[in-house]
Amino acid sequence: MRIVKKSIILYILALVAFLEALYFLKEDNLTAGIIMAGLTVLCCIAGNIIQTQTLKNEMLIAMKKNFEEEKAQLRETIQKQEKEIDVLQDSLAEHMLKSIQIREKGGPAADQKEEWLNLVTEAENAAEKYRPFAEILGVRIQVTASEERIIVKAAKNNIRKIFGNIIENSLKYMHSEGVIVITLSHIENQTLIVIKDNGRGCGKEKTEKIFEKFYQGEEGQSGSGMGLFVVKELVEQKDGTIYAKSEKGKGMAIYIELPETE
Repeated sequence: MRIVKKSIILYILALVAFLEALYFLKEDNLTAGIIMAGLTVLCCIAGNIIQTQTLKNEMLIAMKKNFEEEKAQLRETIQKQEKEIDVLQDSLAEHMLKSIQIREKGGPAADQKEEWLNLVTEAENAAEKYRPFAEILGVRIQVTASEERIIVKAAKNNIRKIFGNIIENSLKYMHSEGVIVITLSHIENQTLIVIKDNGRGCGKEKTEKIFEKFYQGEEGQSGSGMGLFVVKELVEQKDGTIYAKSEKGKGMAIYIELPETE
């Protein structure tokens, strides 16, 4: 508003100077007339400059306002797209995991005969099976072992379900690039299996519920809610123990301890 007032004052001064110039020229005072005419021109130029600057400032303010509005709209659009991507990713995960399960049902799923198995080989086979799907999500699956051969006596299908169900659970809840590490070791009279991911994890209260029947996590993911419940049942059938550790934002680790088989 001050700038506008200054512009008006300058135009008024220009008008007064112009009238004075006419008066002096009429009175044959050429020098004074020229001076007043020059003052008229200067006042007009100054007024135009101030007006132009005012318009520029108003345009910048308007552009900044529009930019903030557009930025807010863009942020909202990105958030919506991220949610849509999460939904599509969940759907893709569910379909691919079901495909793997269907292929497994074609084999000797009902065969519960126990045999001597190398856990390192079974873990590597499980990692290889899920690796193509994991790569789509940007997740790496690694297997490390304290020995080349860690032998247990168990039904092959049960061991495959233990590895498969835990890997599936990690993949469904990670939602971002990361890594799943399967660690195998034989300590004294027991075999230790640790499957750890660096996903989003969950709090202590929810961690304690993940082995419950039909539990589907805090986000209500699609699925039966039976995966980790089945793992717990299979581990306990072998007189083993299973538990999980997790912190929000720091991933989850599932620990399985199996006693030495006679």
